[in-house]
Amino acid sequence: MKTKIKKFIYKLRTGRVKFNFYLFSDSYTTNVFVACALLLLFNTAFLAVNFTKMPDQIPLWYSLPWGPYRLSIARYIWLLPFFNFIFLVITGYLCNIFLKNNIKDASKFISSAVLLATIAFTISSLTIVNKTVLKSFEFSPWVLLYAFPTIMAFVLTRITAGFVITNAEKLKVMEYPHLRLEPQKVLKKPTPRGGAIAFFVGFAVTTAIFLTTSQRAWGLIIGAFVMTLAGYLDDRYKLSFLPRLIFFLPLAFIVVILIGFVMLYIPNPFGDPIMLDSLRISFNLFGGRSIIVYGALISFVWFMWMANMISWNNGTDGQFTAITIPLTIVIAFLSFRFGSLTYEQQLSAQLAFITLGSLLGMVRVTFPPNKLIWGFGATGVGLILASLSILNGTRVATALLVLLVPSIDVAYVLYSRIKAGKNPFIGDRNHLHHKLMDLGWSRKKIAFFYWGVSILFALLSVLLSGKSKLLALVTVSGLLLYGLVIIRRYAGRLTKV
Repeated sequence: MKTKIKKFIYKLRTGRVKFNFYLFSDSYTTNVFVACALLLLFNTAFLAVNFTKMPDQIPLWYSLPWGPYRLSIARYIWLLPFFNFIFLVITGYLCNIFLKNNIKDASKFISSAVLLATIAFTISSLTIVNKTVLKSFEFSPWVLLYAFPTIMAFVLTRITAGFVITNAEKLKVMEYPHLRLEPQKVLKKPTPRGGAIAFFVGFAVTTAIFLTTSQRAWGLIIGAFVMTLAGYLDDRYKLSFLPRLIFFLPLAFIVVILIGFVMLYIPNPFGDPIMLDSLRISFNLFGGRSIIVYGALISFVWFMWMANMISWNNGTDGQFTAITIPLTIVIAFLSFRFGSLTYEQQLSAQLAFITLGSLLGMVRVTFPPNKLIWGFGATGVGLILASLSILNGTRVATALLVLLVPSIDVAYVLYSRIKAGKNPFIGDRNHLHHKLMDLGWSRKKIAFFYWGVSILFALLSVLLSGKSKLLALVTVSGLLLYGLVIIRRYAGRLTKV
């Protein structure tokens, strides 16, 4: 053994030892380790800046036995970046071996684990400094409450999206255009479905970590899980609209309503708001609870509209994230609009940032040409956004204004189907994005169109309020409806030709 060590040291001195780095042969593993290295540098620099301001003893995971002396010496905080570095070196070595043998799945799993561990080390350092150093880093509450949840949701969603794409055949969610004769005829090549699974993992895991004690957060996780399960079953077994509409959607809505997402009033720009809390029903379920009957009914209708309307505007590449990300940003912004935050405002902001991170994680894999389809599970995103729109005050008008184009499009499609005597829940090629395709628009052009109109109406929803917002909603709705009719007629003529 000593002889081998001496030979290795001799080769190392003479430069005969060659290290083959396979770590950079896989783009995912490379990106993850670069992100870990940047987080480690940030953590080290942050501790270096604040170390002199720390007291002699700190709560380093409360390392000593229970009692008044559950503190550690301040310099022991450097163990966090040290162990993080050792962990990076060991896992980098293992990933190098796996990539050398072309075992990419194991490398991706290990690199994902080291990223989560690096995030945990960094959060620990920020938490300890925040508790021990008075006003040393004023941005740290924002980092802990909003930045890190957004980053974690983004990373988990990207990791899960890659897993779904790689294992689509095993999960039986691969979509083949010639096997599913959909009337929309949008899909051109075999593409994995199940994008909602990636979004749910990023949203649910991050929410469970950062909002562990919030019942409303857990209610949203359960409701989104029901929608994601329905989406997976639909992707795999091609469910009809009846089980989705009669069982899965109501079940998710009831869970969310029972946990506390209920409209208490409807805003009235011309006077006092219309109150919905005049009738209550009390019952015992995990403690004493009550349901605001009228508010629950209105909320149920709102959830049904938002979930289906957003899901139906998921017909082409990049369209879904283009309409949902601006609304999520508006909800987060409105949570910070007034002074000090209440509990509901902070909860709304945290959930909005987590949702934003998960949606951003889907941008690259769904942008034209998309590598992953959302599927019916996209209704879970609609449920979350509908819930957030009523959590911090009723923001129904705001959500409608941001989603004005998809809302009018869905309303027109429903009207045209009913008028033609068709089932309104059976898909056809009558949505706006279908007509834009008939006009010769590319998928990228359609995606940028939805990004543009969503951002425009998001800005209007923030700048306007009260009567001006209602006036803009009515006026622009009329203009858009007229424009949609013209586009449809012109596209219909081109299709006939």
